[in-house]
Amino acid sequence: MRDSIIRPEDLVARLKEVGQDSVAITDHGGCLGSVYLYKELKAAGIKMNHGMEAYICDDATVKDKDNRYYHLVLLCKNETGRLNLNKLISISERPENKYYKPRIDFDILKAHSEGLIVLTACLAGEVPRLLQADDYEGAKALVAKYKSVFGDDYYLELQARNDPEQIEINKLILKLAADTNTETVVTCDAHYVEKGDKEYQNKYAFYGAYRESDEGAYLDCYVQSEAEVRANLAYLPRETVDLLIANTHAIADKCNVEIPISAPIMPEVPVPDGYASGKDYLIALCNEGFKTKLNLSEMDDLKIVEYHDRFKYELDSLERMGFIDYILLVHSYANITTRRGIARGSGGGSLICYLTGITQIDPVEHGLYFERFIDVGQLQALESGEISRSELKVPDIDLDFATDTLGDILHFLYERYGEDRVASIGRFGTNKTKGTIRDMCKVLEIGLKDADYIAKAFDSYEIEDIDAMIADEIPTPPGANIAIGCVMRHRELFTYVRKLNNLPKSFGLHPCGKIIAVQDLDNYLPSCYDSDGVRYLQGDMHDTDSLGLVKIDVLGLRTLNQQFDTHKMSGEDDNFLNTKQEMSDQKVMELFRNTDTTGIFQFASRGMQETLRKMQVQSLDDLAIANALFRPGPMQYIDEFCRRRTGHVAFSYTHPDLESILSRTYGIMVFQEQLIQIGRLAGLHNPDMLRKATGKKDIKLMGQVRPELEAGLKARGWNDRQIDQLWRDMIEFSSYAFNKSHSYAYSMLAYLTAKQKAYYPVEFYVGLLNSYIGESSFVKKNADEIVSDIHKHSINILPFDYRQDHRRCSVRDGAILYGIPLIRDCSQAVADQVYYASGMQLSHFWRLLKHLYDNGVNTAQMTILIRLGFFSSFGSEHALARIDGLYSRFYGRKQIDKKQVDGSPIGQIVKKHSSDIGKSGNILKRWNLIDGDAMMDDIEAECLANTDMEFTFKEKADYQKEVLGFVSLMTGKQSDRPILYVKGVYPVKRKKDGVMFGRNIIAQSIGSGITTRYTIFNRVFEKEPLEPGDVIRCLGYERNGKYFDMTRYSRLA
Repeated sequence: MRDSIIRPEDLVARLKEVGQDSVAITDHGGCLGSVYLYKELKAAGIKMNHGMEAYICDDATVKDKDNRYYHLVLLCKNETGRLNLNKLISISERPENKYYKPRIDFDILKAHSEGLIVLTACLAGEVPRLLQADDYEGAKALVAKYKSVFGDDYYLELQARNDPEQIEINKLILKLAADTNTETVVTCDAHYVEKGDKEYQNKYAFYGAYRESDEGAYLDCYVQSEAEVRANLAYLPRETVDLLIANTHAIADKCNVEIPISAPIMPEVPVPDGYASGKDYLIALCNEGFKTKLNLSEMDDLKIVEYHDRFKYELDSLERMGFIDYILLVHSYANITTRRGIARGSGGGSLICYLTGITQIDPVEHGLYFERFIDVGQLQALESGEISRSELKVPDIDLDFATDTLGDILHFLYERYGEDRVASIGRFGTNKTKGTIRDMCKVLEIGLKDADYIAKAFDSYEIEDIDAMIADEIPTPPGANIAIGCVMRHRELFTYVRKLNNLPKSFGLHPCGKIIAVQDLDNYLPSCYDSDGVRYLQGDMHDTDSLGLVKIDVLGLRTLNQQFDTHKMSGEDDNFLNTKQEMSDQKVMELFRNTDTTGIFQFASRGMQETLRKMQVQSLDDLAIANALFRPGPMQYIDEFCRRRTGHVAFSYTHPDLESILSRTYGIMVFQEQLIQIGRLAGLHNPDMLRKATGKKDIKLMGQVRPELEAGLKARGWNDRQIDQLWRDMIEFSSYAFNKSHSYAYSMLAYLTAKQKAYYPVEFYVGLLNSYIGESSFVKKNADEIVSDIHKHSINILPFDYRQDHRRCSVRDGAILYGIPLIRDCSQAVADQVYYASGMQLSHFWRLLKHLYDNGVNTAQMTILIRLGFFSSFGSEHALARIDGLYSRFYGRKQIDKKQVDGSPIGQIVKKHSSDIGKSGNILKRWNLIDGDAMMDDIEAECLANTDMEFTFKEKADYQKEVLGFVSLMTGKQSDRPILYVKGVYPVKRKKDGVMFGRNIIAQSIGSGITTRYTIFNRVFEKEPLEPGDVIRCLGYERNGKYFDMTRYSRLA
């Protein structure tokens, strides 16, 4: 993908310029750009000849570097060819065929050859390779092989490139064509648009460590005019070139393929008996929701009318746009499990979604807008004929589920709609300004320090934004001046950035997007497969939308595992997590105000904790605002918001009309829905257009919406100055404004999780820990922070004991029993085997070792279990580790070399249970073991009797830190409280002059498990410097307010 820098709009412009009316699109190994390019080319009146440049090898099932692949161009003549091409790509991507590249072989191609045209491709093609290798007869035989299948649809390909090797191959191909009576054609093999783009393409491809084999330096690989083609083939007779060019037209005439662009094609959703239509069924579901979800009896008449009017409005919009079946589709899988989220994204703005149980947030109660969910402004355009039904965008309803229920969701979809009709979608990774700057700084040899400075200036901006500011097309916020300065100073760098920004650089599995089709998936797009065999289409959400494929979003959210597991352990009824409850419990809010938010969804980071400290939140509204503000762009307004809220800074509204919209956020536009409210205030026919225009800084859209906005506001008494100020404010804030539906739903989830922490802390931590099972980064990234918080709340983690159930974390008498799957390198299978062994009555440790080894536990895992004390009921960790080592060395062997054991107590034991007398009475050099079990009994007794060796506190602490991610040496002994494990050492400086006067150490007590900060002054620290991982005994300290100054300590071995 990285070997091309062609943008669709540039390709169209170039084709228009050179007068071409058709073009072949042949991606390497697939057709990732086919749908978008087809639409763009068709709109420009240019015919797209659909195809790909395949990777073909001798046998696609052989995965060996010697099984070389070659390039081969395939073009589709008709619909049969398009379907066969899709099948070929899907087959090539299957795990059994893909080996670095997606590959096919001749037999696979032959089985799906109908409707296809074949060209021999570039210098990486098999025919050119044979000619390069002076195997002319082999090339002739290969041509005959292909012609036996493709006949007149097989072409020998020349390329219009002034590369010496290409020129020689072109001449040989013409000779081969004459000898085999095969038609020839000339191509350009374009990887960039203009000849001058080669410099950009080469730097992008080569410095990105990407180049297709035998592609040379992509010389003359641009979109050439006919005159340029003729000039590049000037060494050939004119009549030859005439024929080559004529055949390009002949091939184009053969290719007549339409990509099946379509309006949304809804899968059929079964409607229960008794309902005449999907609409009737939806109304029945909503009526039930009115009864169970809304307490209408306690509402006044105006509120009831508001709900019913909102319902009618949404139902009418969904019906006119043809989306009722989509709502029923989502309803069908949303309600198969209770372990799911409140809402995600804009779906929380729909009352119908709430009434049908798709979401769990009441949009009327929280001021959420349906227009943010569905662009109802499209209705007017649809019904006026401005757009067709195929241009309607199906709404997105993103749903979160506990990760352990995702399999159930997929199984349901496969069962109902068919496994060959359900797949994930793909996703392009594109160059963004910040990353492109870093890439090109390396290429242009700009220093790392300067590169970092320039890139950071674009944390909140893309180059297109800065260019628009420089051109005075949009206002310039203060934070953009550094980026503007960088652009002005580094002109060469930003020439590259503009050229390469937004180009696709990767393609992979979308984490949550799936489509449900009404036909076999290959009828639409070919498929890829990820490393786990998950199938996904070669197209992103825009491509699948264009084909009418209905997308759903099913996401796994770890926090939901935590929440529902905690809820089960707490024994509370479902009202405890009811989203209709008043979310203002001061015990819960105090937890937020005190920044006690470790483990709380979206509120656990240090930066968010600082935001909570500043805001001193009082309500769900405050949490939602904090959630919306704590993001890279709007973060700059947090302090201003807090100053306004506390009255330290006065502010006013541009016009009194805005007070009802912005009062809750103190005049700052925090939510996108506030822009919609302003649009409603002005009477815009599509209020959401204001959000889209200003948020995306779409110059054309802004030009459309501003006159309507001005007219509406002037009718309410606004003057030009006020309108201009509002416009500037909207431009500044709209880029950062956040989706209110999403923010409120996720803040609700955070509140409910915090409520569990406040009322059921032990169960909360157990649920939190278990939610990380299976995440490989847990030990390094999360374990220490969570366990430190557990100790801070005076909750104990019990010692490891294999006779307890360590398959997961669990609650035991107000303490936590830790789960084996959270230990580094220890899987669920290990946990299961230890659990199964816990009930066995074994007199000796080595017999337990044998059982566990025989059932799949490996040596490294056994070492971890021993060192963590799982088997301490048998003896000390040091002794058990020695038994394990000797068991691995000796058990199961028939002979033992005397040199390995002579002169040691173990040697005497081996001798006792062995013989060294040979058959002829001679003395052997090896012991022949007679009774291995008895030997191991004695070896174990010997090891357990030797109590001289034991691991030190430091050795234990270092090992636990390595495999657990935290230190769990809490002995519970008062005498061990002064023994401290040093977790961090940080310099401390005076504020007035910046002089360092000592160190802060973060240390955990071995006796209590509590982590505390101590200050050690230079005069003490320099006598015995400390570093993380040290174990010390505190010999003296002084209280200094709420902190401690350590005056004396000694390091322990």
